[in-house]
Amino acid sequence: MQFSILKAALLLNCNMAGWNSIIFDDPTSGHPMLPQVVQVMRCIYTVVNPERPPPFTVDIWWHSLSLSYQVQESGREPSIVILNLREGEPHQPAMDTHFMINLNTMRVHDKFQDHRFPVPQEILPVLGELKEYVRSIV
Repeated sequence: MQFSILKAALLLNCNMAGWNSIIFDDPTSGHPMLPQVVQVMRCIYTVVNPERPPPFTVDIWWHSLSLSYQVQESGREPSIVILNLREGEPHQPAMDTHFMINLNTMRVHDKFQDHRFPVPQEILPVLGELKEYVRSIV
């Protein structure tokens, strides 16, 4: 299975002190949580701007997601889980976080508009699955 080959590279990518991240930027990765993060991404973009079609899937340039978490000192439980929806910048190989979803509080922070709002009801179960997945790999 393709996921098992990529698992080590995807699972524990440290991006800042104490944080671990699973990066979703390859729609062919085979990661078991890819459909869930794409569903969340599409929902958030639709809620924020219903006039514009949401991104179809993840990619390395325009729409990359990361499921980031910190582990409690006991090492057995995540203390916080965040799903970042990042966007690429035209003509630059850089990503900025547009939406930050805190899976502990179930709140979304639109970092471009500095606006916070509750997670849409329709994706609450999906975010619960993502949080449980992180628990299972810690």
